[in-house]
Amino acid sequence: MKFQPAYLLSFMALVFVGCATDGGGTNNGIELTNKTIEKIDDNIAKKAPTEVFTYYPNGAQMMAIVYGKFVLKNNCLLLEPIGQDKLLTPVFPKGEIEFLINEGVVVIKGVRVPLGKQFGTGGGALPNKNVTYATKGDPTCLMDTVFISDGDIIAIEDN
Repeated sequence: MKFQPAYLLSFMALVFVGCATDGGGTNNGIELTNKTIEKIDDNIAKKAPTEVFTYYPNGAQMMAIVYGKFVLKNNCLLLEPIGQDKLLTPVFPKGEIEFLINEGVVVIKGVRVPLGKQFGTGGGALPNKNVTYATKGDPTCLMDTVFISDGDIIAIEDN
């Protein structure tokens, strides 16, 4: 069964409203419910994310190593490199990536990388127009600069 975030939000609303009633049928928790829903973490998608961006791998290994973390912003999976004040669209080898939105995890070549955890990987940045894509996600998620990942995770933050 495919995850439907709308069902989750509906369920959460029922739980919050149900917990906020006093048992006599009056609902004295409407204000609390609205505040609770507004405070949903930005790392949780409000709707199902679109397909990630991929390229056709050629077996080459990237020479550069980049450290950063995956973030979910405006329903887009993005890479935030450490020490840089910008976000990049990650582009993965086709067939080597799975985004488990329910768990907040990106699985690359079988290695689980949680959103928000720092990690190191081989790859490099390119202008988005210089890439031949195997699959494309939502065009609004395509930043001017993309990060081409070779898919080899060399380190993941412990804590």
